Amino acid sequence: MRVDGIDTETGKSRPRQLGTYASRRSAYAAGTSFAAAGEVGADRGTVGHLVQQWAASRVDVSAKTRMQCEWAAAHIQRGLGAIRVDRLERDDVARWLDRLASSGEVARRSIEIFRMVLRAALADAVENGDLRRSPAARVGMPRQVAKPDRTPQTKAWTKEQVQTFVASIADHRWAAPIRLSVLYGLRRSELLGLRWSAVNLRTGMVRIERGLMVVHGRPVWSEGKNARSRRAISIDPSTVAALSAHRRLQTEEPLGRRGYLGGQRPRN
Repeated sequence: MRVDGIDTETGKSRPRQLGTYASRRSAYAAGTSFAAAGEVGADRGTVGHLVQQWAASRVDVSAKTRMQCEWAAAHIQRGLGAIRVDRLERDDVARWLDRLASSGEVARRSIEIFRMVLRAALADAVENGDLRRSPAARVGMPRQVAKPDRTPQTKAWTKEQVQTFVASIADHRWAAPIRLSVLYGLRRSELLGLRWSAVNLRTGMVRIERGLMVVHGRPVWSEGKNARSRRAISIDPSTVAALSAHRRLQTEEPLGRRGYLGGQRPRN
């Protein structure tokens, strides 16, 4: 079996011979393993190239959705990337999904997203006339999906550990925002996007309305993962006092009049 490759010095195509196999199925399995090990790039004509190009073309969706498509494309690349699009068969897709389902490495929802992205990329190829039919169009979800191990990698802090940490940062420049994040579970994106107009120091209420994420090195606004992400929280008097002191400090700085806890309005 030969797989497409690129000579890293010349930039020209350089196919590589993996060996001789008794069947096309075993040859594809070898090629897939080769790609999963990071040996094969997403070369033109392969499933890997197709899904990566499709994900990159999603300019009509939110930045977060595009990131999800790229994440799914990377998983598809590892699983099916070495197979040429015109040789991809329904059984290849079904076996790959079954392997994911039995591995326990990813949740059912993740597998559904991988399948959706693969089907969408292949459907585009059919619509563009690059493929006669989509081999993934009629491939269903596996009936049984092993549940991923939900054992936490790290243990949550105890109340005493949280108190020790909060006390240790009391003199830090960003003590108040960090305290708000630690005590009330704000995501980093939520904290970065928090405006003073959403903080009521008189009533002790904070509205979490949107977040600020970094996508491909650029700041991008997010309206929240779901409805529960947009919420109002009641903060304790000590946190109110810390935020009040933080705001007074900001008024003494040139960037402190921009309306954000971080001091400067992020550029789009």
